[in-house]
Amino acid sequence: MDKETEKHPGAVLYLDNGKKIVLELLPGSAPNTVNSFIWAAGREIFDHHHIERIVPGDWVDVSYTGFGKKEGQYLIPWEYELHPQEDPLVPSFGYVCMGGYGKMGEAGCEFFFPLRDCPEQKGVFPVFGSIGSNIWLPCLVFANSSR
Repeated sequence: MDKETEKHPGAVLYLDNGKKIVLELLPGSAPNTVNSFIWAAGREIFDHHHIERIVPGDWVDVSYTGFGKKEGQYLIPWEYELHPQEDPLVPSFGYVCMGGYGKMGEAGCEFFFPLRDCPEQKGVFPVFGSIGSNIWLPCLVFANSSR
């Protein structure tokens, strides 16, 4: 199957204010990263966690501490070293990306939302999902966050 026709799994982030962010995961673009995200979600690593950092105009780090849980503090191999045939998407507004630690590896579950086009991060921090029809919601949520 090609990237246009394959079925995309989804995920929903439920927020304290009753809103939700619906993600369409993109296994065709970052298969290892999507699998890691699904694994972490299945173990409730993301549950009851507040946004850790907002860099205005750049990105929203949902976590850069493995969600404060030992089982969330792991690294996976860099996506595009595992899948060099993939043409990485450019991290940009409307996508969700996985973070990383330089030569140490890609974060296993520490994701962020870019607030701008980040061509300098293409092939470094894999785009593994899109926000889709509720693209405006993170702006409202993150703009009003006190964290």
